[in-house]
Amino acid sequence: MAAYEEPGKLFTCEAPAEWRVLEGQGGAQRVSFLGPPGGESPFAASISIYYYAPGSAFRSPEDYAAGRAMTGAERTPVAEKPWKGEKALEFSLTRRQLDRHGKTPARILREDAFLVSSGKGFIAVIHSAPPSLRPKTEPVFRALLESLALRNMD
Repeated sequence: MAAYEEPGKLFTCEAPAEWRVLEGQGGAQRVSFLGPPGGESPFAASISIYYYAPGSAFRSPEDYAAGRAMTGAERTPVAEKPWKGEKALEFSLTRRQLDRHGKTPARILREDAFLVSSGKGFIAVIHSAPPSLRPKTEPVFRALLESLALRNMD
């Protein structure tokens, strides 16, 4: 794992040093980490961090969860849990997606969403991976959440 600081200094975290880093993709996206680099489907998993400021497409973590429920994907119930003294929400979606590597048919993809209010907005950390990569990437997602430090969100 390597230290990462968001260019706007909104947060810091630790992410796998060998994963690709994408910044400035537009909208609420702050950073996406793509990996793992090897195996059958290199870079097929991602952990993305979004910041929704006041006036964004989603007003709150609850609004985000409700919006994602309307995508037609299978969604687990939203669970409330404590995170570093804050209230966080977690849920998962399972959906079909066209494969990034040109394989057919569409593959099953699971997304884990972790949402936490910060200042007047909120952060969404999304882990997306096909079932075959989840045993390898789920611990990475949990380690990133544990290392995530929010700041300067007002």
